[in-house]
Amino acid sequence: AAENNGISDGKPFRRQLASFRPAEIPQSPISFYGHLPYPADLQPDFEVLRVNEVGRGGALKLVDPRYKLIHFIDENPSTASDPIVYEVIFGNPEQFLRPRFEFPINNVPLLLEKSPQAGVEIARIIATSPSRSKIQYEMYDDSGKTAEYFAIDADTGQYFCRAGFNACIHYREL
Repeated sequence: AAENNGISDGKPFRRQLASFRPAEIPQSPISFYGHLPYPADLQPDFEVLRVNEVGRGGALKLVDPRYKLIHFIDENPSTASDPIVYEVIFGNPEQFLRPRFEFPINNVPLLLEKSPQAGVEIARIIATSPSRSKIQYEMYDDSGKTAEYFAIDADTGQYFCRAGFNACIHYREL
């Protein structure tokens, strides 16, 4: 296993990489059980934030860091002959609780040919919480005018046109 320390958005974390080579290549999908030594010199407030398979067919499973070994199950491991590499990220969970979004950037084209009417959904933003808590969505607008023309359902992440399409087009021209 290889380890290194890093910083993400000014917050420290530790990364551990471990490579496993299957004794034989399975012919059908299998689950993979692995365990890694828990770092002895880890900061007291650090916990396992995530375990990822590096490469195709990756799996994500948070594990319980109270034990000296990290046990995990990858329900869909790569079946290539190359070694299977896993990345374990350690950090202070209070500093890494932001949600993960389906896409890093959402671009919603509004086309004249398909004019959305007021109240019709024009987009949906999807995010998941690393702590599995409920996510509340809201719009950020530094001009103060977006809320006049667009609305978001705080529970679902659905975006709607408040006014008809022509009003939305007029807003873009301002």
